Amino acid sequence: MRTLALILISVFCLTSSTALAASYQRTDGTIVDPILDTLGSVHPYSGSNVGPSAGLTFADLSSADLASVDLTSSLLGFANMTSANLANADFTSALAANTSWAGADVTGADFTAISSLFNANGLGATTGAALYAATTSFSGAWADEAMTIPFDPVAAGWTLVPEPSAATLIALGIAGLAMRRR
Repeated sequence: MRTLALILISVFCLTSSTALAASYQRTDGTIVDPILDTLGSVHPYSGSNVGPSAGLTFADLSSADLASVDLTSSLLGFANMTSANLANADFTSALAANTSWAGADVTGADFTAISSLFNANGLGATTGAALYAATTSFSGAWADEAMTIPFDPVAAGWTLVPEPSAATLIALGIAGLAMRRR
């Protein structure tokens, strides 16, 4: 009887300690389980798994290591992304209104087709150069956490990705110049 009780307690401890952790999906489809923090320890986030179409409203992912996370079509309203590693993340069609970003590493993160950054704050206090398009709307987005300075991606050092039509015109122009020299 005593052995059975010890086994049940051990199983309960093991399952309860792993049940707190969630996983995330990378842009290449691989699953990272559990989510770690930026120091390499298990992150305390215990909500739904993080990936495409995830419902992450009010999620606290501060200091989470989410490198190359796929957040396409996710709901990130009121989420806390402060000091998170979001390098090479994909935010295509994500709704990130009222999200906190201060201190997050957004190096190479794709904001070119994000749906909403309205009332997002701390974008000017991110590190690294995220990607954005001329059509990316920063209306109502804030550089600071106090929401007093409008966000300017150029001032933040973010990288403008030219539209495919502009890139095509440039390539055709270069090809035309090359043919003209012959």
